[in-house]
Amino acid sequence: MRNGTTVNTGQETVRSVPSVPNPTAASTSRRDARFAIDPGTVPTVPAGSRARLTKRAVEALRSPAEGSVFVWDIEPPGFGVRVLDSGVKTFVFQYRVKNRHVGALGARQRQQRRMKLGRFHVDGTAAEGALTVDAARSLARRLLAEVEAGGDPAGERRALAVADRDAPSIGDLAREYLEQHADRHKKLSSAKEDRRILAVHVLPALAATKVRDATTAELARLVHGLKATPVMANRVRALLSKMFALAMKWKWLSTEINPVAAVDRYREKKRQRFLTADELRRLGVVLAEAERDATEPWQAIAAVRLLLLTGCRRSEILTLQWTWIDRERGMIHLPDSKTGAKAVYLSAPAMAVLDALPKRGRQRYVLSSARRRTAPFVGIGHIWERLAKRAGLEGVRLHDLRHTFASFGAGLNAGLPMIGALLGHANPSTTARYAHLAADPVRQLNDRIGGALEGALVGITR
Repeated sequence: MRNGTTVNTGQETVRSVPSVPNPTAASTSRRDARFAIDPGTVPTVPAGSRARLTKRAVEALRSPAEGSVFVWDIEPPGFGVRVLDSGVKTFVFQYRVKNRHVGALGARQRQQRRMKLGRFHVDGTAAEGALTVDAARSLARRLLAEVEAGGDPAGERRALAVADRDAPSIGDLAREYLEQHADRHKKLSSAKEDRRILAVHVLPALAATKVRDATTAELARLVHGLKATPVMANRVRALLSKMFALAMKWKWLSTEINPVAAVDRYREKKRQRFLTADELRRLGVVLAEAERDATEPWQAIAAVRLLLLTGCRRSEILTLQWTWIDRERGMIHLPDSKTGAKAVYLSAPAMAVLDALPKRGRQRYVLSSARRRTAPFVGIGHIWERLAKRAGLEGVRLHDLRHTFASFGAGLNAGLPMIGALLGHANPSTTARYAHLAADPVRQLNDRIGGALEGALVGITR
C-alpha cells in the first residue's frame, strides 16, 4: 500500500502508518541512541490496527521490505513490537510525559517518548536482554504505572546513562592524582615512579572502571596478582590507597570507607646485604682494572667509589653538582635529598675521588653526561651489573654499597644515632637494622671475658 504497511500477525491483518517526517529526528536519534530511546515523532496507529500480542503472533510477524513497522498490543496502552527489515523484533513502550512543557500560548504540551524494552526472545537463542511477550508486557505495565504517577522513565533512564557516562573512572582519578598531588607535593623522582607504576600495573587493568564501582575484591585481585614481587605489590597498594583517599576527599566516592583499606599487605623481607672485606678487595681490583683499561665510563667508576665512601643514595651522587661541594669544610650540602636538605661529610678518600675528576668548562654536574655537559650521567645500573659480575658479587645491588658504609660504621662501634646522622635517616627505626652489627664489639668483649674466666678455672693465664 502507498501510505502504510500491511502486517500479517497470524490472527488478523493490521496496518501501521509510518512516522511523520521530523527534520530533527536523525540528529536527535544519533545523539540519544546510547540511551535506547527513540525520540523521533511516534507514528500514529489508526483505530482497529491493534492486536493481542502473543508469542505465536509475534513469531508470525513478517519483516517489511525496508525500514520498520510497529504493531501495538491491545493492553496495556503504549506497549508494542517494532519489526525491522532485518527481521529483528523489539518490544517498545511509548507514552506522553505529563505536564512537562508549556507552549507559546501557555498550553501544556505533553512530550512523547518511546523506550526500547528488549528484543523478542526466540526459542533456542540466548540473546542478552531478550524478553518473552509476557515479560515485556509486565515491564510495560510497570512503566505505565510510573507514567501515571507523574514519572518519566525514559528521561530517568537517560539521566542515569548521562550520569554513568560522566562518572569519573580510575583513569580520570589517576590523572587528577598526578596533577593535584604527585606533581605538587612529591619529589620529581617519586612522581615519575608513580607514573610508571600506574602505566605498568594499574591502568591496563582498571583505567575504564568507574571510581564509584571499584570494589575491594577487584583491587585485591590487582595487588595480589603481584605476589611474586611483594615490594611492588605493596607499592601499588599504597598508591591506590592514596588515590582513593583523595577520591573520598574530592567527593568522588559516597562511602566513608576506603576500598583499599581491607586489601592485605605483603610481608616484606628486608635486605641486609653488606660487602665483606674480601668482597670489597675484589671490587677494588675490578674498579682499578676498569679504570686502567677504560672498559667502563669514568663516571660510573667514580660513582661506585663515592657511593661506598659517602653512604649516599644513588640519586644523590648522580645528581651531585659542583656548587654543592664545600672543600674548605669537607662537606656536601644537598639542598633536596629524599629526607630534605642534608649535609654529607667527606672523608679524605672521598675527597681524593672528587679531586681526581675532570671538570670541563660549563660542566654543572660532578658526573656529567658524556654527550651533554649540562646533563647528569645515566645508565649506571647495567654498568654496575657488569662490574659486580666480574668481582663475583652475586646478588649485590648498587644500594648495598650504602648498607656496607653503615655496617662498617657499626663495626667501628659507632652508635646508631651517629650512623643515622651520617646516612641522613629521618626515622631512627630505619637505622635500627644495623643494631646487631653495633653490638658485635660487645660480643667480642664478652668472648674475651669468658675465655679469661675459663682459663682461670683451669689454672691457665691468658
